[in-house]
Amino acid sequence: MRMMIAFIVVQHQLAAGVVEMNGKVTKLLQEIVTTVPLVQSGIQCWDGPVLSAVEQQQYSEALENLKVFMDGLLIYNIPAKLNNFRFTVEEINEQRAGLEVLKKVKLLQQRVTEVLPLANYLVIASQYLPMDHDWQEESQLALEDLLDALKHSGSCQKELTSIQEIKKRYIDRYMDFHAKARLNASDDNRKNALLHDPRFMAIKSLSIVELLPKGHFDTLVKGLTDLHTC
Repeated sequence: MRMMIAFIVVQHQLAAGVVEMNGKVTKLLQEIVTTVPLVQSGIQCWDGPVLSAVEQQQYSEALENLKVFMDGLLIYNIPAKLNNFRFTVEEINEQRAGLEVLKKVKLLQQRVTEVLPLANYLVIASQYLPMDHDWQEESQLALEDLLDALKHSGSCQKELTSIQEIKKRYIDRYMDFHAKARLNASDDNRKNALLHDPRFMAIKSLSIVELLPKGHFDTLVKGLTDLHTC
């Protein structure tokens, strides 16, 4: 009687184990399906794909092999079928490579998502400072270091700290340029007074005469009217 009870308990535990195994396999298959397109895209960042063409091929093959193995496990959905389990220990161990790729790609995508807003900030900010400004080289080097850290599975914390500091310096420099390019209330009054000065109006009237140089005057007017009060 005790042996019968023990047998029933073992069978129940075995059935529960099969259900649990199939649940985990199904979850892994879903992760593989969503990860494969990421690998095929190279995991895009501000400077193109993070993964090289070779890595994309290697990772895709590893994930495909893992998928085939997991699909094969789904056959064993009841305890009785385990009697015909066809995979060897060696074949099971070989799947570690695919699992490592799955873990690595998911982590890489997570890190790219985390750093992308800050990296894109520097890329966009570079458009608002002169190309020969010393900040441009500083920003470019920081982005290169960040990309290198991503490609080598680094934590990126050091690189992110550096980029945060560069962002702060950009804000300071931008505010300096902003202050020089904008007019305060006093400057705005002087601008309006100049634009309505009788001598200015007289020159403006004469500028329609083709014999007089008009280009220089138009440039002057545009320079004045483009100045905004802040």
